[in-house]
Amino acid sequence: MECVKIYFAPGAEPFAARSALEKALRSVNRAGLWPTLYLDFFAFIEETGLPEAAADDMEMSALAENTGQNSAASLEKTERTPQLVENVEAVNVENAEISPAVVENSAPTESLAPLESPFFGVLLSTEITPELLREFAARTDSAFSMSFAPLTLADAEAIYREAVETCRGEDAALAQMSAACEHLSLLLFDTRRATEAESLCREALDGYRRLLQKRAGTADAVAGACYHLARILYGRSGTQEAETLYCEALDIYRELSKRNSDYQVPLARTCQNLALCLEERGRPEAAEWFQRNALDIYRKLAERDAAAYAPRVAAACGNLAAALKSSGRAAEAAGLYRVALNTYTKLVRDNPAKWEPTLGFLYENLAAFEFARAPEAGRALLRSAWMLYQKYPDLSAEAERVRAQLREWS
Repeated sequence: MECVKIYFAPGAEPFAARSALEKALRSVNRAGLWPTLYLDFFAFIEETGLPEAAADDMEMSALAENTGQNSAASLEKTERTPQLVENVEAVNVENAEISPAVVENSAPTESLAPLESPFFGVLLSTEITPELLREFAARTDSAFSMSFAPLTLADAEAIYREAVETCRGEDAALAQMSAACEHLSLLLFDTRRATEAESLCREALDGYRRLLQKRAGTADAVAGACYHLARILYGRSGTQEAETLYCEALDIYRELSKRNSDYQVPLARTCQNLALCLEERGRPEAAEWFQRNALDIYRKLAERDAAAYAPRVAAACGNLAAALKSSGRAAEAAGLYRVALNTYTKLVRDNPAKWEPTLGFLYENLAAFEFARAPEAGRALLRSAWMLYQKYPDLSAEAERVRAQLREWS
């Protein structure tokens, strides 16, 4: 996971900025990137607090989110915000250079020095790229000047921990505390500290449930925490509770997606993870049903935006193929692997480092089927997988496995 701290120009109104950025995030979600982004707004003010009126507006906005609409108060505040020229500052994140001209007609950045602005948000992502930041900036209304600065995981963890301790025990800050616990939990899980991550995620889920009971929270927050806690438990062999949590998240996302198409992606992702859980628990038919549901959702989304959702369709094909292969339906699985293979072959041309490992996995799985029909074709696919794995030191075990298989097939 990589981190970026987003700074705002002095004078930006916190609540209006929050509303604008959440809108931008939902737009990015529609492009198929959800849920790789985690925005944190509980630490967005260091010296100035939210006005009392804004606190009331936040509650109205939270209630309105259940219907996928912004509150009238939120829109009104956004309209009152001074119209500043949007700008994104050059940043280097894990050797990924962003051009200073991220947004056309960008303004000078001298007024955006971090020390001058106590207002910031934290962006966490499993993969922050220049394109991702450009997309996010482009979808943020021109009401705010923004600059992006690298942030280490240790820095992000410190911000989250401070927020958790500051908000814990304060009923008025339950929403902020729950968000802080959830985001810190995600960070810890991604850095292999699952025990503490589980504890924090449970605390976040409990907070979201209490907020929803008080009509001060949103159902999607509960669903998100259920999903994240299920992931943590599944990774720790807690498949029974994970299944229950995935089912709860699924029910919520299914209802939300009827009113707001933004929830189609988390719905499909939950179907996929639930399917893996069911397969682990020895229920392959149910697992296959949920994998097919996920594939159907992604295919419909790809009809609207092929470029954004093609990788998800390919991944869903691969997941369903694996389920079919394990149940002995090799021919059907091979057809799905070929569909995925065609997509990933195209993706590799644009970003080899990102997609070649997955392409190697598909070569490897398709090779077994081809070898039974045409041994030389199977060996050729396996050699292709071996060559791809060799390029990446962290795939040395995969490369050795394929090499051993090649010796066996020779």
